[in-house]
Amino acid sequence: MKAILRTAKRELRLFFSNKRLVVLLMAWPFVFAMFLASIYSAKVIRKMPIAVCDQDNSSLSRLAVRYLGATRSLDISIRTENVEEIQDLLLKGKIEGGIYIPRGWAADMKRNKQVPLIAYVNGGNMVIGNMIMADVKTVAGTISAGVRIKFLEKTGSSSRQAKGTFMPVGTENFRLFNPGGNYMRFLAPGLWGAIFMQVLLSIAVVALASEKENGTMPQAWDSAGNFAMPLLLGKMLPYCLLSFIVLELFEFALYPLFGIPVKNSAGITAANAAFIFAVMSTGMYISSIAPTETDSLKGVLMIGAPAFILSGYIWPLAAMPKWVSTFACLIPLTPYLKALRPLAEYGCSIQQVSVQLWHLLGLGTAFFVFAALNLRVARQIHITKEKRTQGVMRN
Repeated sequence: MKAILRTAKRELRLFFSNKRLVVLLMAWPFVFAMFLASIYSAKVIRKMPIAVCDQDNSSLSRLAVRYLGATRSLDISIRTENVEEIQDLLLKGKIEGGIYIPRGWAADMKRNKQVPLIAYVNGGNMVIGNMIMADVKTVAGTISAGVRIKFLEKTGSSSRQAKGTFMPVGTENFRLFNPGGNYMRFLAPGLWGAIFMQVLLSIAVVALASEKENGTMPQAWDSAGNFAMPLLLGKMLPYCLLSFIVLELFEFALYPLFGIPVKNSAGITAANAAFIFAVMSTGMYISSIAPTETDSLKGVLMIGAPAFILSGYIWPLAAMPKWVSTFACLIPLTPYLKALRPLAEYGCSIQQVSVQLWHLLGLGTAFFVFAALNLRVARQIHITKEKRTQGVMRN
């Protein structure tokens, strides 16, 4: 225990003597988190510019255009005379979609014919494209239902009978968790976790690799009593405590500031602690096998850069190739984010995310043990080389 505390005190002195590391851990996560949050400050996508070409110009087509303009995601910014203009505006990037209503549209609909409400959408951006298509389908369904019900009423059906005939099966939708489709609530926690993992991995590898670069490993071993585990624990302890404070500030300050729910605070705190341990152990392992600080940082980049995409936060792990999802499960961000959203958004209990918490602890323990073994082997090799060198010099 004394060796761990002695190493921890030494590491704290080294940390606070390096202003770049202090800024990286204590300030940069907040600066970058605020920057990312500002991108999604609108929370939902509203009023994407579209063009409308209404060649029918009937009362029904004008009603359809009014309905389109009243939706959350559509803003009718341009009126065109033909479809070619819509396609040209799309290519120039002036609109995200276009609606074409052909001549005779209303008359054909009143004759009980199926008529199209033709939509041209920028499918290159799936988020915007899907939202525009969803609103167009809603408007088309509303207009179609109204016309059909009026037709049935004219044939002698009551209003209730007409509605029952047209829609024999209704739907009741209960959109649980983030009902408004708030992008801030959806993306910010995951992005913040990815940023923090990158920062903590970088600090972990620098903490160990800098000792190799500066030739101060003998002093580090002496402070730890020449034992690998106290050396690693002593180096990790200060950063674990400081980063835990940072993540708790995220939970109790940034989450409320941006309207992100925290339904199980104790569970998030437990997940934060397990996440920090796993990330620090991963960083120490990378640094233990890399010969230089530059190589260590390359390893961090290889893991950290794709971590958010691989985490399953925005694309399900089940849809990835098996070898990719297996690799993703070796990155601490994957189980952390899998636990974070249920704890923060759904209000799940710690027991309900216990698999993810044990996953994090298992990763942390495995990487910690491997790092300790690597350090021990490297030290033995170094000692053997020194003895051989001394023997040669004596001879």
